[in-house]
Amino acid sequence: LATGGGTPCYGNNMDAILDATNTMSVYLKTGTPELARRLFLEKNGRPLIAHLKSIEALVDFIRKHIFDRSPYYLKAEIKIDTDQKSTQEIVRDIVALLF
Repeated sequence: LATGGGTPCYGNNMDAILDATNTMSVYLKTGTPELARRLFLEKNGRPLIAHLKSIEALVDFIRKHIFDRSPYYLKAEIKIDTDQKSTQEIVRDIVALLF
């Protein structure tokens, strides 16, 4: 199950994720420049960022949210840095850590 970025931060969601049986939490850590590049292309379909007019405003938005959310994200059992990696490399990293 892939959650939205804010999902682990509300209520007891992260605790529920960590306490669930037969599950493993994975944080796919992606740097702010890469997140901004990806999100700016699709911002109009994302209500939280649709109003942002520049990549710089989006970078500021992302930095604030990552700062606020990091304590939750860092509770994940597996953390994978995704910068400079292809989708195949990320999948290989996840599989190697899960099995």
